[in-house]
Amino acid sequence: MKKKILLVFFSVVFFFQQSLSQQFVHPEEKRDNILEKNTDSFLRSIINDQKRGNHKNAISILKYLLSNKDIKLKFPLSYSKLKERLVVSLIALNRDKEVIETFKEVKRLKSELGDLEGLCFIHKEMSKYFLAKKNHSKSKFHALEACNFAMKTRDDELQIKAIEFLLKHFINKDLKLYVIKYFELKEKLNEKNIQTQKKADRANYLNFKKEKINEALKKEKDLVSLELELQKKQKKIGWLLAAISLLVALLVLLIYVFKRKKIRYQAQLQKHKAQYEERDRIAKELHDGILGKLFGVRVGLGFLNHTNKEIQEKQTYFLNELQHIEKEIREVSHELTYSANANTETYRESIEKLIQEKSSQGNFQYTLEISPKIKWAEISDQIKINSYRILQELLHNIVKHAKAKNIQVQVKTTQTELILKIEDDGEGFDCKKKQKGIGIYNIQSRVNKLKRSL
Repeated sequence: MKKKILLVFFSVVFFFQQSLSQQFVHPEEKRDNILEKNTDSFLRSIINDQKRGNHKNAISILKYLLSNKDIKLKFPLSYSKLKERLVVSLIALNRDKEVIETFKEVKRLKSELGDLEGLCFIHKEMSKYFLAKKNHSKSKFHALEACNFAMKTRDDELQIKAIEFLLKHFINKDLKLYVIKYFELKEKLNEKNIQTQKKADRANYLNFKKEKINEALKKEKDLVSLELELQKKQKKIGWLLAAISLLVALLVLLIYVFKRKKIRYQAQLQKHKAQYEERDRIAKELHDGILGKLFGVRVGLGFLNHTNKEIQEKQTYFLNELQHIEKEIREVSHELTYSANANTETYRESIEKLIQEKSSQGNFQYTLEISPKIKWAEISDQIKINSYRILQELLHNIVKHAKAKNIQVQVKTTQTELILKIEDDGEGFDCKKKQKGIGIYNIQSRVNKLKRSL
């Protein structure tokens, strides 16, 4: 126990040495605040020690604190409280001489400070002290003094406790006024407690009502938020349904347009097929019928013998004309046959065959370059037929007018175009001076039809 007391004592000493040493670090005002707070903190600790009966340790700490002159000079109220706690521990340890001396000093300090509650407390403690010593007169004196000082305060509870202590130990006729006062104070305190309870109940009721109102408002707000959220979702669903309906309508429209285009395309295919079949029929009729008849007429004319030189010249002229007509009919038949078979005969073979025939007629040499990257299946029949006709017309003009000995034909593609390039070493003409014939017109017409340039 002594070791524990010494440990606490030295910890208090060390702590206060630190607090006092801070006067060299902190300003004086800050140091005083720290000292006051530390004193109050140790006072609470001392009271706890006294409640546990550890009075010796409390006395040691109290005497050390009371030896600090700064506390006495700057904080007299705290100093007087320390003194009154010292009285409590001295009474508990029966140190009679020190009790009386310390009580007188505390009473003087409390009177100077006007601390009525402190005076009530110290007289009450002295009354207990003398009651334990069987000195009823002094005990009663201090009990009455405690009541008198309590009456001078406005603390009803303090007054009731002082009177209760007096009536508990000293009941006689002289105390009638204190008894009346006690019951008055008790009734007053009860009424005050009732009023306090009513206020508390009303405050609780108002808080409860406020909470209910807040809950109702929150529920209403939640309902409004939920309704707004549902409205937003309904709008989103409405817009989504509208978008889906629009997409379905567009899809139906696209299907309808596609079917219409398909029907139109099939109709055009049927029409072209009929045209190709008709061309094929006409070509066969020209080749097998009319061309055969013309050949028969030419052979018949060739067997006629005339001695007249003029008639012989006319016969030769007409035979040459008939041969020329046969040639043109054969070419027309060949062109019609190509148009009918454009979908089955490769474009490359058609071009090679055409150039070979024109080379035989015009007696020229040729070079043909066709790019292997060309995908003929992806090029439309319209482009192939018209480009074939343009090449045919150009070769015809070279044979008939240019009288070229060498020509070069080049066919290639870009990402978006089919390029047909023809060069020769024959006789040319000035396009600006020479009037365009039917051949050039036909070529330009086919180029315009394809929306391309020459």
